[in-house]
Amino acid sequence: MRLVKKFYDATGYQLRQVSSKYRNPKNKPDKFEEEALLEFGKDGNLSEYKGVDKINGQKVLRYLIPLYIEEACLKCHSAKETIPNFIREEYPEDKATDYAFGDLRGAISVVVPIDRAEAEIKGNLIHMTIVTTVGLTFLVTFIAIAINITIKKTEKSKLN
Repeated sequence: MRLVKKFYDATGYQLRQVSSKYRNPKNKPDKFEEEALLEFGKDGNLSEYKGVDKINGQKVLRYLIPLYIEEACLKCHSAKETIPNFIREEYPEDKATDYAFGDLRGAISVVVPIDRAEAEIKGNLIHMTIVTTVGLTFLVTFIAIAINITIKKTEKSKLN
């Protein structure tokens, strides 16, 4: 969780794992995430789900990628009676059980505030414009000097 907090503090992007069968209530999907999970469930080849949404009145970009159960996941997410005691004690209302290898477990959900994304794009655009302008200025100057030298050599050879 500290890593997610650092990520949020550094970028302003929200990152979380969500599932319809969540263990921790904090991982319960919102409406947009639930739609994504339904689509991932319908189409096992779907590798991402994205769109524009509003959260607390703020326009955001939403991006989710599916998570599937791997062998290592089964230690804590298979039959309820096989799950370690400390997990059962910590999460008595645990819904994240009875999975099999390859099942859709949930998704990684990223939320990017559009105003922040636009500011980053604008900053990148300004930087690219400056670099391009400076580069083109040098190129035009170099070409002008080369043409000038060629003209002078041509005139000099005509005089001789």
